[in-house]
Parts: sequence; structure tokens; C-alpha cells
Amino acid sequence: MITTEQHPWKWYVPENAKCLVIGTHPPTKKNWSFDFFYPNKRNFFWKIISGLLNKEFVYNEGPQAVLERKEALALLGVGVTDMGFVIERSGDSSLDENIRVKEYMEIHTILDLFPTIDTILLTSSSGKSSARLWFQQYLSRQGLELKFRGKEKASAYTLASGRQIKVIILPSPSPRFANQNRLAAIIALYGAHMAPRVK
Repeated sequence: MITTEQHPWKWYVPENAKCLVIGTHPPTKKNWSFDFFYPNKRNFFWKIISGLLNKEFVYNEGPQAVLERKEALALLGVGVTDMGFVIERSGDSSLDENIRVKEYMEIHTILDLFPTIDTILLTSSSGKSSARLWFQQYLSRQGLELKFRGKEKASAYTLASGRQIKVIILPSPSPRFANQNRLAAIIALYGAHMAPRVK
């Protein structure tokens, strides 16, 4: 069975955000613990954010969990979105290989609305459904090219306005790729681009 889904939140970007984290698309709703980005409790994204702030989240379910996570993103100056605005999902699976993008998120609209953003962080790069591939396809449709040479994890491109945007590939926070043993190293990689504003 194939279902069509529209992104439930589009994006969340706090004022004066410096970087924008881009994933693929939210998991199936049965796996949500709250109504916000990275709602699957098995995903390591919020463990990474917690580690960067050196503070555990109090709430892990419901509206209070959402407010707490928005506050954490504001402290870090980090926005979040996904490349898939409208997707087709095969079956009831949350795996990226079982989703196909039909309509891309308007990333450049986000950049126009939040001119302080200078860095994009892509949270997946392998397979036929990844934030990296979909972002490159999105740019290609606008006549822009983004290349990562060899094993390089960083690149950049220039908007029509002349504003340069850095693009960094980070490890996926998905439980398929992240685990408790690697968490400290993954936090360090994310932290290199998300400098906390609090101690």
C-alpha cells in the first residue's frame, strides 16, 4: 500500500538561527512521542541536543516536550526542517528507503525568511532517499549545483543574492546508524556546527 503524506510542521526556526538542520521526512505517526520534529524516542537527535546543552529533557511526551525542545533549539540558534514536503510512503514503514519525495520543502523560502542562517546541516547522505540527495535535486531544479568531492563532508553554494551557504553532512541520528556507544563522538560532530549559547 502506498500513501501520500504532507509534512505536518514544515519548519521550526528560532529568531537569529545560524544553522538549519535538514532531514528527510517524519516517521509514521504510530512512532511519535510528541507532535514535533524527530518524535521517535529511538532517534538520537534530541539526545544530541541534550548533550550539547549538557542538560536532560524533563518531558518526553506531549505538548510540554515540544515546548522544551523548541527552547533548546532557540538556545543553540538551530532551525529544523525536512526535504520532503509531500512524500509517498510504501507500507507503514519509517525507513527512508520506503519513502519517495513528490514535492520538496522550499528551503530557499526558509533562507529568505531567516537571513541569519549561513549553514545547512544534512542528516543523511546514503541511499536513494537521503537529505543530501534530495537537497541536491532541489538545487538542480533551480539551476544550482552542489558537489561533494570524494569523501568530503562539506561544500557550499551561493544564492542569487550573493549570500553563501555552507552545507555540511553529519551522521544520521537514526537508530540504524547512531547508537549509545557512538553518541559522544556524534555529539562532538554536531557540536562543531552548533555552538551552544549557554554553559
